[in-house]
Amino acid sequence: MFSIANREVAYLALFSKLTALGTFKLVTRRLKHWQDTAPEDQPALFMEHNGEVTQQVRGQPARVVLEVSLWIYVRSNGQEVGPVLNPILDVVSDALAPPKNGDHTQTLKGVVHHCWIEGQTQIFEGDLGEEAVAIIPVKLLVT
Repeated sequence: MFSIANREVAYLALFSKLTALGTFKLVTRRLKHWQDTAPEDQPALFMEHNGEVTQQVRGQPARVVLEVSLWIYVRSNGQEVGPVLNPILDVVSDALAPPKNGDHTQTLKGVVHHCWIEGQTQIFEGDLGEEAVAIIPVKLLVT
């Protein structure tokens, strides 16, 4: 049976993977508004829990998918945003990509059945200021 402890282990595995990237000056599980994030703390990554989806098929275990948004804040410092933000998006995508060997499944070192980016990554290029924001949708299949 799936338990709350398993959820936390899954979230911690994703958070640890993102923290280990070394790309971000600030990585936290508590979302803050970009106006409340100091320039010296950027690039910053925030991991937000969005909920979960449970699918039940009679006679089979429930399939539980945890949904997370990764919020990335980058200050452009007068530069074009693309050259600042795109390499950071590449690092996150590469980190969550499945390994090329085996069954092509990202398991976060065996903690989840699969972890992947799915859906539209929203990008706000800071047209009205120095702040660029990207929101990446991530899913974690835990059962």
